[in-house]
Amino acid sequence: MNLVVALLITFTFANQTTYEEKIKGAKECFYEDRYAEAERLVMEARTIDPTDPESYELRTTIILFRLKHITGIEGAREEGNVKETKKTLTACALCPGLVKQFENDAAEGTRLARQVLVNRPDDERATFLLAKIALNKLWLNLQILDKLEGWREYKEARKFLAKVLARNPNHVRALTASGWINYIVAQRNLLVRAVLGGGSKKTALKQVRQAASCGRCAFFDRIEARFSLLDMLKQEKSFAEAVVLAKELSVRFPENASLIDLIGQKTVPP
Repeated sequence: MNLVVALLITFTFANQTTYEEKIKGAKECFYEDRYAEAERLVMEARTIDPTDPESYELRTTIILFRLKHITGIEGAREEGNVKETKKTLTACALCPGLVKQFENDAAEGTRLARQVLVNRPDDERATFLLAKIALNKLWLNLQILDKLEGWREYKEARKFLAKVLARNPNHVRALTASGWINYIVAQRNLLVRAVLGGGSKKTALKQVRQAASCGRCAFFDRIEARFSLLDMLKQEKSFAEAVVLAKELSVRFPENASLIDLIGQKTVPP
């Protein structure tokens, strides 16, 4: 191996390590509710590798949760507060820009994931990321913007998630994403549930519990599943179990405001 090749390999490896460190740092900030810092780290990672679709999936997730935080939506929004959400969005100076950034990242992340699949049709990571970006787009439209759009992408996302889980039934992120599909769709009216292919809270909780209890899996994949389970437990008013889980998560994420609030409640809601 000549010196030029050796240096090129070393440089590529160093860049990849730095990229992964930035992505992990962004996820750390995301779960501490430090959304602006999380976005900054994602963009720093993207300057190192602008072709990896994960940074686009992650940024759309961060923006989605920023918008949910601004509008007061926690977990899976139930129908009935559409007018209040629209009123909040109208008064929000940051929101139009956030929505535009979301749309740009969703489009580019989708393009990059599809590009990977052209060359490697069975690439599990790209398949999942393509599905996850499509779902983020649907949740933005359905939960925040109250738009019935993105059905084609949604159906494709369900197909891709099913493909991933058929090959790897223990794929933690696919289980979590599929769980959210089941949970959110189950809360919609009969017509929307029919259009979206049906949903089940029971199935959702089973899938997310399976993901959250994974043993040998990536750290942040398990954390995503555990926070998802926490959101569902709160929605289901299973507060005793939710508080136990919140205390466990707070050891790793002591600055997370929702964990602090839940643990700090003097009485568990009925």
